[in-house]
Amino acid sequence: MQELLLVGGLLLLVGGLAALAMLSVNTLLWIGGGIFGVGFIVGVTAGVIYHVRLFQTLTPRGELSKGWLWKPYRDHHKLQEHERFGVLIWWYLGGAGFLGVVLGGLAGGVAVVRVLLEYAAAG
Repeated sequence: MQELLLVGGLLLLVGGLAALAMLSVNTLLWIGGGIFGVGFIVGVTAGVIYHVRLFQTLTPRGELSKGWLWKPYRDHHKLQEHERFGVLIWWYLGGAGFLGVVLGGLAGGVAVVRVLLEYAAAG
């Protein structure tokens, strides 16, 4: 099953890159910048809320590890079942924001490569 997901993900990536290559450079830059910006805003906001929620949840019980701010995932197992959703939803939203930053940067990178290739072919 994992292999099927990996192959499917790679096919989506290649297909997505092919679709990006068919767009104009300006469109790529606008789309990439928009995805990057939204991903950044969502990711940073969710990251801050996640850290605050984890702190608020585990501090009263004295269960935060030393260095929790830099490796907060080490304390996820300390969350009680009813606390997990309220804290970890922000963890996943932050990850989705990071994915948006990566995809937006990838679209911008494709635009830059296309400009460089067009410049090299013209000169």
